[in-house]
Amino acid sequence: VTGGNSSSPLEQQSGSHDCSKVSKVSDWWLNLLALPVSNHVEEGLAKMSGFEVLRHGTSWPNYIGILKNGGLLEKGGSTSGGFSLSEEARTYQRSKNRFFAFKDTEAYVDGKKGFQGAVAVRVAPKMHAVLSGSALVKENSTLLDKIKKVFSAIFLGFTTPTIRFLYRTSELHPRFKEDPDYRGIAYYTEESLPNDRIGLAGFGKHVTAKDFARQFKHDPLRATQGLLQLIWGIFLTTIGLGTIL
Repeated sequence: VTGGNSSSPLEQQSGSHDCSKVSKVSDWWLNLLALPVSNHVEEGLAKMSGFEVLRHGTSWPNYIGILKNGGLLEKGGSTSGGFSLSEEARTYQRSKNRFFAFKDTEAYVDGKKGFQGAVAVRVAPKMHAVLSGSALVKENSTLLDKIKKVFSAIFLGFTTPTIRFLYRTSELHPRFKEDPDYRGIAYYTEESLPNDRIGLAGFGKHVTAKDFARQFKHDPLRATQGLLQLIWGIFLTTIGLGTIL
């Protein structure tokens, strides 16, 4: 999901904001401490408990801003799709006051769920993080400066962690709606998203033992996949590969 507003219409918020419309927790920094933990830990726990992991790609300043303040609609004005130049103005207007996130289990490509959708929702946030990084790099007229801008944007995009909002499958609708610009792999919402839904810290605030019991009862295959992924994530974390895998 991208959302946001900077020098590019393809950006999200940073800095301090009026957060009266969205709940905010002061221990947002716990997600920074969890950066060395493999994403497989979080994804495994989500599968074991019936939660969806909704991804949002952005750059470092906006990443910190969202951790602190949540996903705020008043800083919207970007979209997760619609890069055609001829459509840019209409896409920008359509996406105002919306926050965008890439799907989890409901992702589909060409009308079909499966491997392609699973790959797309992991790659697409990084592409938007690169666009977000590009907006931070000042561009000059020389060819060398343009090349520097491209490489700086790629570096900023790929080194910034992906924001992950966690919601129970039963909580998705009608809060999240289909993003028409991304053909099956992204949602948008017209509600600000609280920062207590982000990452392992947010997951810990909302998950209950009943969630695990319910998931193992009603979807034992996905729950078991989650358990195996959790074990794999713990292994990667213990050997120091959590930040990259």
